[in-house]
Amino acid sequence: MAPGETLAVRSPATVQNEAMEQATASPRPNAAGPRPDARAGRVGSAVRIATIAGVEVNVHVSWLVIAGLVTWSLATGYFPTAIPGADATTDWLLGAVAALLFFASVLAHELAHSIVARGRGLDVESITLFIFGGVSNLSAEAKRPGVEFAVAIVGPLTSFAVAVAAYVVAIAFSTTTPIAATAGYLAFINAALGAFNLVPGFPLDGGRVLRSIVWSVTHDLGRATQVASTVGQVVAWGLMLWGFWQVIGGNLLGGIWMIAIGWFLQNAAVASREQTVLEARLRRLLVRDVLRPDPTGAT
Repeated sequence: MAPGETLAVRSPATVQNEAMEQATASPRPNAAGPRPDARAGRVGSAVRIATIAGVEVNVHVSWLVIAGLVTWSLATGYFPTAIPGADATTDWLLGAVAALLFFASVLAHELAHSIVARGRGLDVESITLFIFGGVSNLSAEAKRPGVEFAVAIVGPLTSFAVAVAAYVVAIAFSTTTPIAATAGYLAFINAALGAFNLVPGFPLDGGRVLRSIVWSVTHDLGRATQVASTVGQVVAWGLMLWGFWQVIGGNLLGGIWMIAIGWFLQNAAVASREQTVLEARLRRLLVRDVLRPDPTGAT
C-alpha cells in the first residue's frame, strides 16, 4: 500500500464494474491519475443523465452499441412483419421508440432493486446502463439473507409486471397498429428479461436469490457465495457453448452475443467469489498482524 492509503474491501459495485469494464473493453484508469469530474456528469466511461429518487442514473458508452443494434433489428425485422405496409421511415422511428422504451424498462428493473435496497438500509450509489443491461451499484452487501432475497427478487418481478401491463395494452388495440406492435414487443422482451434474470447463475438476480437461500440454510455467506458463483460459472460456460453452436449453425450475431454475455457472467462470478474470500480473510485480520511497533519511537 502507498503511504496514506487505507486498507479497504472493494464494494459489490466495484466488483461488477470491473467485470463490466473488462466486458466492454474500456480502459481502466490509473489509480494514481486524476479522478473523473463527477460535476461534469461523467463517471469513468459513463455519463450521468438523471437523478431519480435520489439515485444517479448513468449510461455507459457501450449502451450506444446495443441501442443501435436493437433499433436496427426492430426496424428491419420485427416491425415490417408486425405492421405490413408501413414505410421504412415508420419502421425505423418505431424501432428507435421501442428501443428507448426497452431501456426504460431495464431502468425500472434496476430502480426497483435500488428502492428496495434503500428501504432495507443499504446505500445505493448509482445505476449504470451498459451493453448487457443495467447494474445497481450498492456500497455494501446485504447483512441478512432475507434482505438479499428481497432486493434480488424485486427486479424480475418488476419486469414481469411491465410485461403484463404491455400485454394488456397490446390486446386493447388492433394487432397491426403501431401501439399494439410496440406494446407486444415490450411484453415479450420484459418477460424474457425477467425469466433470464431468474436463472440461478450468480451474479444474476436468480443467482443472488439462490445465494440468499443457501445462506439462510447454512448461515454461511462464504459457502453460499461459493455455491452461487459455481452455478454462475456453469451457466456462463453453457451460454458460451450455446453461442459457439449458434455461430456454427450460421447465426453469427446471435452466437457472438451469447458468447459475450457468458464471458461477462464468468468474469463477474469469479470476481464476486474472490471478493467474498478476501472479505472473510480481512475480517480475521488484526491490526497487530499487519503493523509492527517502531523500535525507534519515543518511550
